[in-house]
Amino acid sequence: MKDLIVIGAYCPDKERENMLNNCVESLQHLRKNFDILISSHTIIPEYIVSKVDYTFFDANNQIITDWKYLNQPWFSPYDGFTIQSAFVTESSTYMAVYRVLISSFGIAKALNYKTVHWIEYDSILNDYSELYDNSEKIKNYTAITYKKKFRNYESNLEWGYGCFQTINLEKVTEKMLIFDEDFYFELLDNSPNKTNEKITQDLYLSKGGKILFKNFDILTDNGNRFNLSSKSKKDEMDYWTLPFYDTKSETIKFITWNNKDNGEINVMVIINDERVIKFERVGQFAWQIKEIGNIDDISSITILIDGKLKRRFELDDENRKRFIKVSHSVYS
Repeated sequence: MKDLIVIGAYCPDKERENMLNNCVESLQHLRKNFDILISSHTIIPEYIVSKVDYTFFDANNQIITDWKYLNQPWFSPYDGFTIQSAFVTESSTYMAVYRVLISSFGIAKALNYKTVHWIEYDSILNDYSELYDNSEKIKNYTAITYKKKFRNYESNLEWGYGCFQTINLEKVTEKMLIFDEDFYFELLDNSPNKTNEKITQDLYLSKGGKILFKNFDILTDNGNRFNLSSKSKKDEMDYWTLPFYDTKSETIKFITWNNKDNGEINVMVIINDERVIKFERVGQFAWQIKEIGNIDDISSITILIDGKLKRRFELDDENRKRFIKVSHSVYS
Protein backbone atom coordinates (compact mmCIF):
# COMPACT_ATOMS: atom_id res chain seq x y z
CA MET A 1 0.00 0.00 0.00
CA LYS A 2 1.35 3.44 -0.93
CA ASP A 3 1.57 6.31 1.51
CA LEU A 4 -0.75 9.27 0.94
CA ILE A 5 0.46 12.83 0.52
CA VAL A 6 -2.24 15.32 1.58
CA ILE A 7 -2.03 18.92 0.40
CA GLY A 8 -4.03 21.33 2.56
CA ALA A 9 -5.27 24.20 0.41
CA TYR A 10 -7.25 27.43 0.29
CA CYS A 11 -6.78 29.14 -3.07
CA PRO A 12 -9.49 31.76 -3.74
CA ASP A 13 -7.35 33.76 -6.20
CA LYS A 14 -5.02 33.09 -9.12
CA GLU A 15 -1.91 33.87 -7.09
CA ARG A 16 -2.59 31.10 -4.58
CA GLU A 17 -3.94 28.76 -7.27
CA ASN A 18 -0.56 29.04 -8.99
CA MET A 19 1.17 28.16 -5.71
CA LEU A 20 -0.95 25.03 -5.40
CA ASN A 21 -0.17 24.05 -8.98
CA ASN A 22 3.54 24.56 -8.36
CA CYS A 23 3.30 22.37 -5.26
CA VAL A 24 1.52 19.60 -7.18
CA GLU A 25 4.00 19.83 -10.04
CA SER A 26 6.89 19.44 -7.61
CA LEU A 27 5.42 16.09 -6.46
CA GLN A 28 4.85 14.51 -9.85
CA HIS A 29 8.06 12.44 -9.78
CA LEU A 30 6.65 10.69 -6.67
CA ARG A 31 3.46 9.38 -8.27
CA LYS A 32 4.73 5.80 -8.58
CA ASN A 33 5.35 5.53 -4.85
CA PHE A 34 2.88 7.98 -3.28
CA ASP A 35 -0.75 8.90 -3.91
CA ILE A 36 -1.89 12.53 -3.60
CA LEU A 37 -5.04 14.04 -2.10
CA ILE A 38 -5.86 17.76 -2.17
CA SER A 39 -8.06 18.78 0.76
CA SER A 40 -9.39 22.26 0.07
CA HIS A 41 -11.81 25.03 1.02
CA THR A 42 -11.94 26.14 -2.62
CA ILE A 43 -12.89 24.22 -5.75
CA ILE A 44 -9.78 22.97 -7.53
CA PRO A 45 -9.61 23.52 -11.33
CA GLU A 46 -9.46 20.50 -13.62
CA TYR A 47 -5.92 21.11 -14.83
CA ILE A 48 -4.70 20.57 -11.23
CA VAL A 49 -7.16 17.78 -10.36
CA SER A 50 -5.84 15.74 -13.30
CA LYS A 51 -2.41 15.59 -11.62
CA VAL A 52 -3.57 14.05 -8.31
CA ASP A 53 -5.48 10.95 -7.18
CA TYR A 54 -8.19 12.51 -5.00
CA THR A 55 -9.70 15.88 -4.12
CA PHE A 56 -11.93 16.85 -1.21
CA PHE A 57 -13.83 20.15 -1.15
CA ASP A 58 -15.30 21.68 2.02
CA ALA A 59 -17.29 24.87 1.36
CA ASN A 60 -17.16 25.91 5.02
CA ASN A 61 -13.96 27.97 5.33
CA GLN A 62 -14.68 28.88 8.93
CA ILE A 63 -12.88 32.07 10.01
CA ILE A 64 -12.63 33.14 13.66
CA THR A 65 -12.50 36.83 14.58
CA ASP A 66 -13.26 36.85 18.33
CA TRP A 67 -10.16 38.26 20.08
CA LYS A 68 -10.12 35.55 22.75
CA TYR A 69 -9.63 32.84 20.12
CA LEU A 70 -6.87 34.50 18.09
CA ASN A 71 -3.30 33.25 18.01
CA GLN A 72 -0.99 35.34 20.22
CA PRO A 73 2.55 35.33 18.81
CA TRP A 74 5.29 37.21 20.60
CA PHE A 75 8.20 39.51 19.81
CA SER A 76 11.11 40.36 22.12
CA PRO A 77 12.69 43.67 21.08
CA TYR A 78 15.33 43.25 23.80
CA ASP A 79 16.22 40.91 26.64
CA GLY A 80 13.68 40.81 29.46
CA PHE A 81 10.88 42.44 27.46
CA THR A 82 8.35 40.56 25.33
CA ILE A 83 5.18 41.70 23.57
CA GLN A 84 2.47 39.07 23.18
CA SER A 85 -0.42 40.09 20.95
CA ALA A 86 -3.39 38.73 19.03
CA PHE A 87 -3.40 41.76 16.73
CA VAL A 88 -0.77 40.85 14.14
CA THR A 89 -3.66 39.60 11.99
CA GLU A 90 -7.41 40.15 12.28
CA SER A 91 -8.61 36.56 12.15
CA SER A 92 -7.75 32.92 12.71
CA THR A 93 -8.06 29.96 10.32
CA TYR A 94 -7.74 27.53 13.26
CA MET A 95 -11.05 25.74 12.63
CA ALA A 96 -10.77 25.91 8.84
CA VAL A 97 -7.41 24.11 9.06
CA TYR A 98 -8.81 21.36 11.25
CA ARG A 99 -11.78 20.85 8.95
CA VAL A 100 -9.52 19.94 6.01
CA LEU A 101 -6.88 18.17 8.14
CA ILE A 102 -9.26 15.85 9.97
CA SER A 103 -11.42 15.26 6.90
CA SER A 104 -8.35 14.16 4.97
CA PHE A 105 -7.26 11.85 7.80
CA GLY A 106 -10.72 10.29 7.86
CA ILE A 107 -10.75 9.81 4.08
CA ALA A 108 -7.28 8.26 4.19
CA LYS A 109 -8.32 5.90 6.98
CA ALA A 110 -11.42 4.85 5.07
CA LEU A 111 -9.27 4.09 2.01
CA ASN A 112 -6.95 1.95 4.17
CA TYR A 113 -3.88 4.20 4.07
CA LYS A 114 -1.62 3.74 7.07
CA THR A 115 0.61 6.81 6.65
CA VAL A 116 -0.16 10.40 5.65
CA HIS A 117 2.35 13.09 4.76
CA TRP A 118 0.78 16.53 5.24
CA ILE A 119 2.04 19.42 3.10
CA GLU A 120 0.62 22.93 2.78
CA TYR A 121 -0.22 24.25 -0.69
CA ASP A 122 2.36 27.05 -0.62
CA SER A 123 5.25 24.59 -0.49
CA ILE A 124 7.60 23.26 -3.16
CA LEU A 125 9.50 20.01 -2.67
CA ASN A 126 12.75 19.79 -4.59
CA ASP A 127 14.10 16.92 -2.49
CA TYR A 128 12.13 13.79 -1.52
CA SER A 129 14.56 12.16 0.89
CA GLU A 130 12.61 13.12 4.02
CA LEU A 131 9.40 11.59 2.64
CA TYR A 132 11.11 8.26 2.11
CA ASP A 133 12.94 8.43 5.44
CA ASN A 134 9.73 9.29 7.29
CA SER A 135 7.87 6.44 5.60
CA GLU A 136 10.26 4.02 7.30
CA LYS A 137 10.57 5.72 10.69
CA ILE A 138 6.88 6.58 11.24
CA LYS A 139 6.05 2.97 12.15
CA ASN A 140 7.37 3.58 15.66
CA TYR A 141 5.79 7.02 16.16
CA THR A 142 2.46 8.79 16.09
CA ALA A 143 3.93 11.67 14.09
CA ILE A 144 7.15 13.11 12.74
CA THR A 145 7.42 16.89 12.85
CA TYR A 146 10.13 19.50 12.43
CA LYS A 147 11.44 22.14 14.80
CA LYS A 148 13.76 25.01 13.91
CA LYS A 149 16.57 26.53 15.92
CA PHE A 150 15.78 29.98 17.26
CA ARG A 151 17.20 32.76 15.08
CA ASN A 152 16.75 36.51 15.32
CA TYR A 153 14.44 38.11 12.74
CA GLU A 154 12.89 34.78 11.75
CA SER A 155 9.63 33.00 12.53
CA ASN A 156 10.38 30.92 15.62
CA LEU A 157 8.15 28.31 17.26
CA GLU A 158 8.65 26.20 20.36
CA TRP A 159 6.83 23.29 18.72
CA GLY A 160 6.79 21.51 15.38
CA TYR A 161 5.92 23.40 12.21
CA GLY A 162 2.64 22.51 10.55
CA CYS A 163 3.71 22.93 6.92
CA PHE A 164 5.32 19.48 6.61
CA GLN A 165 4.72 16.46 8.83
CA THR A 166 4.14 12.71 8.70
CA ILE A 167 1.32 10.97 10.60
CA ASN A 168 0.72 7.34 11.54
CA LEU A 169 -3.05 6.86 11.19
CA GLU A 170 -2.93 3.66 13.23
CA LYS A 171 -1.65 5.52 16.28
CA VAL A 172 -3.48 8.88 16.29
CA THR A 173 -6.33 9.54 18.70
CA GLU A 174 -9.83 9.05 17.25
CA LYS A 175 -10.47 12.76 17.80
CA MET A 176 -8.16 13.34 14.82
CA LEU A 177 -10.22 11.10 12.54
CA ILE A 178 -13.72 12.51 13.16
CA PHE A 179 -14.34 16.26 13.13
CA ASP A 180 -15.92 17.50 16.39
CA GLU A 181 -16.26 21.28 16.36
CA ASP A 182 -17.20 21.57 20.04
CA PHE A 183 -14.15 19.54 21.05
CA TYR A 184 -11.77 21.67 19.01
CA PHE A 185 -13.28 24.94 20.24
CA GLU A 186 -12.82 23.72 23.81
CA LEU A 187 -9.16 22.99 23.12
CA LEU A 188 -8.75 26.45 21.61
CA ASP A 189 -10.49 28.15 24.53
CA ASN A 190 -8.21 26.42 27.04
CA SER A 191 -4.98 26.89 25.11
CA PRO A 192 -2.71 29.81 26.07
CA ASN A 193 -1.10 29.69 22.60
CA LYS A 194 -4.23 29.56 20.39
CA THR A 195 -2.36 27.89 17.55
CA ASN A 196 -2.95 24.74 15.52
CA GLU A 197 0.66 23.60 15.75
CA LYS A 198 0.74 23.45 19.57
CA ILE A 199 -2.71 21.91 19.91
CA THR A 200 -1.97 19.33 17.20
CA GLN A 201 1.30 18.44 18.92
CA ASP A 202 -0.55 17.86 22.20
CA LEU A 203 -3.05 15.61 20.39
CA TYR A 204 -0.25 13.53 18.87
CA LEU A 205 1.21 13.07 22.37
CA SER A 206 -2.12 12.19 24.00
CA LYS A 207 -2.82 8.64 25.14
CA GLY A 208 0.83 7.65 25.09
CA GLY A 209 1.60 8.97 21.62
CA LYS A 210 5.18 9.63 20.51
CA ILE A 211 6.65 12.27 18.21
CA LEU A 212 9.97 12.15 16.42
CA PHE A 213 11.24 15.72 16.18
CA LYS A 214 13.63 16.50 13.35
CA ASN A 215 15.58 19.65 12.51
CA PHE A 216 13.62 21.88 10.13
CA ASP A 217 16.88 22.93 8.49
CA ILE A 218 17.10 19.44 6.94
CA LEU A 219 14.11 20.35 4.78
CA THR A 220 15.24 23.79 3.69
CA ASP A 221 18.92 22.96 3.28
CA ASN A 222 17.91 20.39 0.67
CA GLY A 223 16.08 23.00 -1.39
CA ASN A 224 12.50 22.59 -0.18
CA ARG A 225 10.50 25.80 0.22
CA PHE A 226 7.59 26.55 2.54
CA ASN A 227 5.18 29.34 3.55
CA LEU A 228 5.52 31.03 0.16
CA SER A 229 2.13 32.70 0.60
CA SER A 230 3.57 34.89 3.38
CA LYS A 231 4.80 37.22 0.63
CA SER A 232 1.54 37.14 -1.32
CA LYS A 233 -1.09 39.87 -1.42
CA LYS A 234 -3.18 38.17 1.27
CA ASP A 235 -0.47 38.84 3.88
CA GLU A 236 0.64 42.27 2.72
CA MET A 237 -0.53 43.91 5.98
CA ASP A 238 0.76 41.26 8.39
CA TYR A 239 3.36 43.47 10.03
CA TRP A 240 3.94 43.83 13.76
CA THR A 241 2.20 47.21 13.77
CA LEU A 242 -0.12 47.07 16.74
CA PRO A 243 -1.16 48.56 20.09
CA PHE A 244 -0.42 46.76 23.35
CA TYR A 245 -0.86 47.35 27.07
CA ASP A 246 2.43 47.98 28.83
CA THR A 247 2.12 46.24 32.20
CA LYS A 248 4.87 48.36 33.76
CA SER A 249 3.78 51.86 32.74
CA GLU A 250 0.07 50.82 32.71
CA THR A 251 -0.43 52.69 29.44
CA ILE A 252 -1.15 51.75 25.85
CA LYS A 253 1.91 51.71 23.62
CA PHE A 254 2.32 51.04 19.93
CA ILE A 255 5.01 48.98 18.26
CA THR A 256 6.08 49.19 14.62
CA TRP A 257 8.38 46.32 13.64
CA ASN A 258 9.18 45.84 9.98
CA ASN A 259 9.33 42.06 10.23
CA LYS A 260 9.42 41.27 6.50
CA ASP A 261 10.03 44.06 3.94
CA ASN A 262 13.45 44.63 2.40
CA GLY A 263 12.63 48.31 2.14
CA GLU A 264 11.19 50.82 4.59
CA ILE A 265 7.62 51.21 5.81
CA ASN A 266 5.80 54.29 7.09
CA VAL A 267 3.08 53.82 9.67
CA MET A 268 0.48 56.33 10.78
CA VAL A 269 -1.57 55.76 13.95
CA ILE A 270 -4.66 57.93 14.50
CA ILE A 271 -5.97 58.12 18.06
CA ASN A 272 -9.65 59.02 18.60
CA ASP A 273 -9.84 60.27 14.99
CA GLU A 274 -7.86 63.38 15.91
CA ARG A 275 -4.32 62.76 17.20
CA VAL A 276 -1.67 61.38 14.80
CA ILE A 277 1.48 59.46 15.72
CA LYS A 278 3.95 58.63 12.94
CA PHE A 279 6.59 55.92 12.56
CA GLU A 280 8.63 56.93 9.56
CA ARG A 281 11.11 55.02 7.38
CA VAL A 282 11.25 51.88 9.50
CA GLY A 283 13.76 49.56 7.78
CA GLN A 284 13.69 45.78 7.65
CA PHE A 285 13.89 44.24 11.15
CA ALA A 286 14.00 47.71 12.73
CA TRP A 287 11.43 48.58 15.39
CA GLN A 288 10.07 51.59 17.23
CA ILE A 289 7.80 51.85 20.27
CA LYS A 290 5.84 54.94 21.29
CA GLU A 291 3.32 55.59 24.05
CA ILE A 292 -0.15 56.56 22.86
CA GLY A 293 -1.98 57.14 26.16
CA ASN A 294 -4.07 55.73 28.98
CA ILE A 295 -6.46 52.99 27.91
CA ASP A 296 -9.49 54.70 29.46
CA ASP A 297 -8.85 57.77 27.32
CA ILE A 298 -8.71 55.86 24.03
CA SER A 299 -11.89 55.06 22.10
CA SER A 300 -10.43 54.30 18.67
CA ILE A 301 -7.10 53.42 17.06
CA THR A 302 -6.70 53.52 13.27
CA ILE A 303 -3.59 52.06 11.64
CA LEU A 304 -2.33 52.89 8.14
CA ILE A 305 0.75 51.35 6.52
CA ASP A 306 2.18 53.32 3.60
CA GLY A 307 -1.20 55.03 3.26
CA LYS A 308 -3.23 51.78 3.23
CA LEU A 309 -5.69 51.01 6.01
CA LYS A 310 -4.60 47.99 8.01
CA ARG A 311 -7.06 48.02 10.88
CA ARG A 312 -9.29 50.09 13.13
CA PHE A 313 -9.92 49.29 16.79
CA GLU A 314 -12.99 50.53 18.68
CA LEU A 315 -12.49 50.49 22.47
CA ASP A 316 -15.22 50.78 25.08
CA ASP A 317 -15.91 49.78 28.67
CA GLU A 318 -16.88 46.27 27.58
CA ASN A 319 -13.74 45.33 25.63
CA ARG A 320 -10.89 47.24 27.29
CA LYS A 321 -10.18 44.40 29.72
CA ARG A 322 -10.21 41.91 26.84
CA PHE A 323 -7.80 44.15 24.94
CA ILE A 324 -5.32 44.04 27.85
CA LYS A 325 -5.63 40.26 28.09
CA VAL A 326 -4.83 39.57 24.41
CA SER A 327 -2.21 42.27 23.74
CA HIS A 328 0.28 43.13 26.48
CA SER A 329 3.90 43.21 27.55
CA VAL A 330 5.68 40.62 29.69
CA TYR A 331 8.76 41.54 31.75
CA SER A 332 11.27 39.04 33.08
